[in-house]
Amino acid sequence: MSFITFSLLIGGAAVSVLPVILHILMRGKPRQIEFPALMFIKRQIEIRRRSFMLKHMLLLLLRIALFVLLGLALARPLLTTGGENKLFSSIASKEVPVSAALVIDNSFRMQYHTENKTLLDVARQFALNILKQLPKDSEIAVVTGERIPSGFQVDSIAAENQIHNIKTLYDIRSAAESASEAIRILSAGKERKRELYILTDFSEPAWNSYSSDLLSNAVDALKKSADTGIFVIDAGVPQPVNTAVVSLALSSQTATESLPVSLDITVSHLGSAASQTLELILFKQDADGKPIEEVRNTRILQFQDGESRNQVSFQLTALNEGTHQGLVRLTAPDALTEDNQYTFTVQVLPKQNVLVISHPPVEKTAVFLQQALEASDFIADTLNYTEGTALKLNELQKYAAVFLLDPPKSSASFWRQLGDYVNSGGGLGIIAGQQSDAASLNDDFVKKLTGAEIIRQARRPDGSLFLMPKEGAEQQTAVLHPFNQIRNLPWKEQKVFRYWEIGELLPTAEVAMLYSDGRPAMLTQNIVRGRTLFLTTPLSYIPDETKHWNVLPNNDAAWMFILLTEGIVKFLCGSSELNYNYFVGENVRLSPKAAERKFPETCMLQMPDGKSHALATDTQNREIRISSVSLPGNYRILSGGEKKIIDLGFSTGLPERELNIKRIQPEVLDKFFGKGNYRICKSAEEIEQGITRQRQGAELYPFVLLLVLLFFAAEYVFANRFYS
Repeated sequence: MSFITFSLLIGGAAVSVLPVILHILMRGKPRQIEFPALMFIKRQIEIRRRSFMLKHMLLLLLRIALFVLLGLALARPLLTTGGENKLFSSIASKEVPVSAALVIDNSFRMQYHTENKTLLDVARQFALNILKQLPKDSEIAVVTGERIPSGFQVDSIAAENQIHNIKTLYDIRSAAESASEAIRILSAGKERKRELYILTDFSEPAWNSYSSDLLSNAVDALKKSADTGIFVIDAGVPQPVNTAVVSLALSSQTATESLPVSLDITVSHLGSAASQTLELILFKQDADGKPIEEVRNTRILQFQDGESRNQVSFQLTALNEGTHQGLVRLTAPDALTEDNQYTFTVQVLPKQNVLVISHPPVEKTAVFLQQALEASDFIADTLNYTEGTALKLNELQKYAAVFLLDPPKSSASFWRQLGDYVNSGGGLGIIAGQQSDAASLNDDFVKKLTGAEIIRQARRPDGSLFLMPKEGAEQQTAVLHPFNQIRNLPWKEQKVFRYWEIGELLPTAEVAMLYSDGRPAMLTQNIVRGRTLFLTTPLSYIPDETKHWNVLPNNDAAWMFILLTEGIVKFLCGSSELNYNYFVGENVRLSPKAAERKFPETCMLQMPDGKSHALATDTQNREIRISSVSLPGNYRILSGGEKKIIDLGFSTGLPERELNIKRIQPEVLDKFFGKGNYRICKSAEEIEQGITRQRQGAELYPFVLLLVLLFFAAEYVFANRFYS
């Protein structure tokens, strides 16, 4: 037990002498009278005198105890745990230096406005108040979400300056991860009491479940090594209200002038029922090169009370060749404006030429594939194998991709030309069928292009076999990207009656699609700068044939054949790998088509905040790489001035999981810190009480005051009975 004002306890004990003095002074002085007639009652008088003295002493003790307890209450005693000789050592414990770490959540969610200030302002004020309550010579560490090493500050002034300079960021670690870093710093500090303060808005992303074990183990280790107090300070609002554009998906990041681009947008709402207007903005440049906004479309959204979502679709049409950037935006800003818009970039490319080599008559054997390619806005040229094998490498390089339908036995020089074409950046699609020559396809050189050895033809005439992607492959495999936004696809309609069974895959080959029996149907490879695709059942056949290997181009869901062809040709052309939209924190990799043969060594990067800086390029691979972009918005890459050797753009956004400001329940913190190991504070008074209790112990003032009242009541009752 310790005391806040120990001197008042001594004073209370000293004042307790007053009742003794008063009792002595006010004691009656008996007179001795000799009265023989009353001698027989002397014995009774002695008995009554002793009873009177006992009651007198009890009343005296009650009054003494009353003054002692009153002094004890004024001294404000504290109950402390652990340590030796705690009664005396803890009298000045409030001034004993401690090791303190302040974790301040500086995610963009802390820009939420409430009462004309942001949540970061609230957290900053809490942190400054905590600094004032730290004893002199304490170690102080200020930890934010930045992924940089932290440590103790030189002094409290340096810590205060760091707190004042904290700004919200987008690509940061969670509050739970920052708390683990703070514990690491405290563990490396001096052997003394340790205090951990975590100032956050209690939003769900700040307490991701995957860091719970890491933080829990760190807390257990810290608790064992030293006396530690953990304070989780709520700087948020009890019931946040917010509308956010949480995701934007493009039907394609590359397009041609004649094909529209679809945008699927998800808008979430938290709070009471509301109405919002969402608008689609496309940026254009004026005569001075400055961007101007063009509103392409608007949509009014209605949200129900509580937590709700809205799905919206827009289309971009009439886009000319080049880079197009824009955003979708909520017109009415709310308390958190940082998530009210989402940016995007679309690259419009010229139509690309594709070559299809097939058996004669080509106008029949390649008709389905040719029509599907043209529907995907590619220019499809066709040749028979006699004409195709006569082509030279420089003639092949005019095409973005080459398809071999049902390849027959061909010369080694033809295959080597195709290998050189792939190495130079071309795409080769090998589609096996009835007239394919197994011996030719199993040549060691050709196997490097197909990705596997073929074994034999397999038959399933009952129609129970069909093409089927691997689970989740629509999101992972480039060939299946056109199916991304479609659910419940009728793959069972893509029946296959015959296919080539393949053996062990080469290490470079990846399975892009399966048959329903689990066997590989399509293999893809990235070879040097090019790509290959091997499909073990045909993509086309003569329309009037009766015995087909499959019904891919002709079934109740034939539209899937067009999408599959689009995915295959975009993979082979490399356009499916062109990415112009990233999440904040990701590494950006772009392969622009330079206007000159020589690739520029530097370019200019224009940031979303209007700043620009020079950027070195990878001239050998003709690429531009940017590591870990930190701001959401539209970026522009320029080189060559008016010549515009490079004029390219990309956009960055935030993942949906980071755009959630829904608050966690306090019980969730139990799995991070352990039940009873932490204190939640919502005000400066609660923080001060928590600090006092941590450093000095639990205050017993209420209990002692209750005893004072009980003793006062007892003294009052006993005194009335005594004096009566």
